[in-house]
Amino acid sequence: MGKKKSTKSTKLLSRRNLKKTTKIGIIVFIIIAIIGIILGVVFGVIIPNQKTSRAAAVEAAAVEAAAVEAAAVEAKVGNYWDTMDTNITNVVIPDYVREIPDNAFKDFTSLKSVTILYGVTHIRSSAFYWCTSLAHVVIPSSVTSIGDFAFYGCRSLVRLVIPSSVTSIGEGAFDGCSSLERVTIPDSVTSIRINAFRRCTSLAMLAIPSSVTSIGDGAFAVCSSLKDLKIPSSVTSIGEEAFSRCFSLTYITIPSSVTSIGNYAFYECTSLASLSIPSAVTSIGSGAFRECSSLTDITIPSVTSIGNSAFYQCTSLKHLVIPSSVTSIGAYAFFECSSLASLVIPSSVIHIGYDAFFGCRSLASLTIEDIDKIKSIGDQAFANCNLNKVTIKGTDYTKCNAIITAHPIITPTVFQGNNRLENCD
Repeated sequence: MGKKKSTKSTKLLSRRNLKKTTKIGIIVFIIIAIIGIILGVVFGVIIPNQKTSRAAAVEAAAVEAAAVEAAAVEAKVGNYWDTMDTNITNVVIPDYVREIPDNAFKDFTSLKSVTILYGVTHIRSSAFYWCTSLAHVVIPSSVTSIGDFAFYGCRSLVRLVIPSSVTSIGEGAFDGCSSLERVTIPDSVTSIRINAFRRCTSLAMLAIPSSVTSIGDGAFAVCSSLKDLKIPSSVTSIGEEAFSRCFSLTYITIPSSVTSIGNYAFYECTSLASLSIPSAVTSIGSGAFRECSSLTDITIPSVTSIGNSAFYQCTSLKHLVIPSSVTSIGAYAFFECSSLASLVIPSSVIHIGYDAFFGCRSLASLTIEDIDKIKSIGDQAFANCNLNKVTIKGTDYTKCNAIITAHPIITPTVFQGNNRLENCD
């Protein structure tokens, strides 16, 4: 009986110990899990942060080293410019120089040769302004821009190759390079800016690349040795005075892409004998072909206006057809075109400026198709011509008073000095 009680008590105690052990195990498991999570956080966050901090430190050190190096180079560059002698004759610009600053060699009149090593990216404004003895320049393919007036007045410079890395040629960059005979413009250049090659009086050969879309005002003005020129089909506009006073220019091709010709664009191109203006052009600027004294023939497209003095003193012009699209003929438009023999004013014209055909001394025949549409005819529009007959709306007139009586818009001064017409005193 006593043994049975003892056995029962032992089994009960074992069960209680088992439950207690199980609870302890669970608690230990939970504690281990928590510790695992904590360690995960520690090694997953803190350690990577330590790695990030180390990387940041390395990066900061690299930046600081680069800054120190840049400062050293800057000091070196500064020292290079500070020690420059204005009487120097030859210069080699080192590869650690990144740009030639504004006015760097301005008025260095003894400077004869410049070699720019690869590394320079910009030639700034007036960098070699008025280096009158500069005859030789090497521009490397690292250069991307040539600033305004960069080589202005370098009148000893004979030849120049602009590398294909250059995309921008500044205003007046080579203005007054009077000995420059040949220049290579790369197809990376998209525009030739104002006065870029003005007064390059020895420039006889020129190729404008097909990348160029605009030719700026005065770009090749007074290039008096330039004989022939082909403008590529990429060009859409020719600026004011772009080729003015190119006295030797005998031939020029204007492509169909051109829509505007600026004022005085070909002023005093005295050797230009013939010209075809493309159909895309809608207006001819004032003085565009003024004093092109060798011009005998010209084809005018469907423009709407002919500017003031557009063909002023084109004394060799014999044949002229004004297209039916023209509504306005400016003052002095054909002033003293002394070889012009006959003329038809189309019915589209509503305005004729003063002195438009003054002094056309060979003009014997004039036809005005529809005078009723004309709103104004300026004083002396056809004065001092050699008219012996004026045909208006199919009626021939030989007397000025008859014309004035029939068409009051015509004042007594319009035909003044046409001595072959009666009563035109």
